[in-house]
Order: sequence, then structure tokens, then C-alpha cells
Amino acid sequence: MNRKPHADQLDLFAPVARPRSLLDNVAAEAAFIAKLVGAGLCTWGQYALNGGHLWHPQLGTGVQLSNSRLIKFPLQCHRQRVYLVHPGLQYDTWVSDVSSKLGYRPRYDACVAGRRMTSEWHHATDLCSKAHHAELIATLHFTRPECVVDSVASGLRYGWSDIDAKIARKLLEAAGIAEPAIAEADEIIHRATTPEWHFRDDKPATAWMHVHGLETGVTKRGKKPGVGLVPVKERIAA
Repeated sequence: MNRKPHADQLDLFAPVARPRSLLDNVAAEAAFIAKLVGAGLCTWGQYALNGGHLWHPQLGTGVQLSNSRLIKFPLQCHRQRVYLVHPGLQYDTWVSDVSSKLGYRPRYDACVAGRRMTSEWHHATDLCSKAHHAELIATLHFTRPECVVDSVASGLRYGWSDIDAKIARKLLEAAGIAEPAIAEADEIIHRATTPEWHFRDDKPATAWMHVHGLETGVTKRGKKPGVGLVPVKERIAA
């Protein structure tokens, strides 16, 4: 007696959907890159070198661009589609031009959230300088307060940034970082001479101590390249 197969029973003779082959994936990726190259958004070498992180369309055209890597590399490719690395970029005028070349408008998506986090940190560190700090203050929507704190604290501590106490104060205030009471001189010196990672959970206080140390004369900028803050000898001897 032939029984009717159950609805959930597998059909052993049904055609099996084959997974996309490696060659198909390679061909699709090559076609995608060719489209980007044809649209003038990159070259084959640039795409490979930057891991699918596309340069700003105006970079290299003589137009003055920001020193921020977030602005210089505003587009990220993911699974053969182009995304904005930050939602704030959707209002930039060049996005419409890129949209016409791609046939769709790039948008920010959670799939590039990791790139956004990195780019926000780049934005703060790239603009934490005497020459670019005003731009950082004007574009704080492209970064996070903790990124500004980190750039000020590490920039002063290790000397990779040329900002002074006045600029550091402006940056911290603009980012909304509450200023604590001035700490004891010994604590200020301790923070200025101890590796930053020891205070990774207390960076706001550390950043402000670096500023207070310079303002009160407890510390000063080191003269040698790569030397950040050093204690003022006269103060220690007092």
C-alpha cells in the first residue's frame, strides 16, 4: 500500500540548489570593481591597497580637503555595494554625483559600523593640532566626545600633537567634557609621566590634569621629539 509522503518529508530526488561557486564570487567582485573604476571612483590598485575604502571623489583634483581620514575616505565597499562610513556624510553635495555614477545613493548601514567607529577616532586625532583644531570643533558631529578626550590626553602625554593648553581646553570644553577641580601637583605629575593605558577608564580626568599641569606650571612640554609632558624641576624641588 502506497502511503502519501508527509509534507515535511524531504524529497531525495529534488534538485539541489548549488551554493555560489568561488569563481562566481570572484567574477562578481571583479565586475563590481570594474564599475567603480569606470565611474572614476578608484583605480584597481587603490581599491586593493585601501581594502575597498574609497577616496573622496575630489581628492587629487586640487580642491582643498580636510586632513581627516574620515573625510578623505568617506566610502566603504561591502558585498559589492558602496556605503557611507558615517551617516552625517549623506548631506554632502558630492554624494549626489556619486549616486548618479553608481545608479543608487550610498547610505550608512550597520554593516560598516566598525569602520564608522574607527573613522570617528581618526577624525579626532587627525584634527587635534594647532592648524586643524578649529575644524574639529566645527565638525564634532563626525566624532565622539571620548575620541576628543583620547586625542587630547594622548596628544599631550606623548607629544604627537602640537596643541597647547589653551587649544586643549577649547577642545575639551567644545566636546562637553566637564572640568574637575585641579588635582594635587603630585597626581598631575603622576598622570603626566605614567603610560596612558593605566588611566583608560578615567581619560577625562587625565586629559584635564594634563591641561591643568601646563596652566599651573607643574608640567611643561618636552623639547625632544616624541617627548610629551615633563615635570618642571623647580616645582618638584619646592
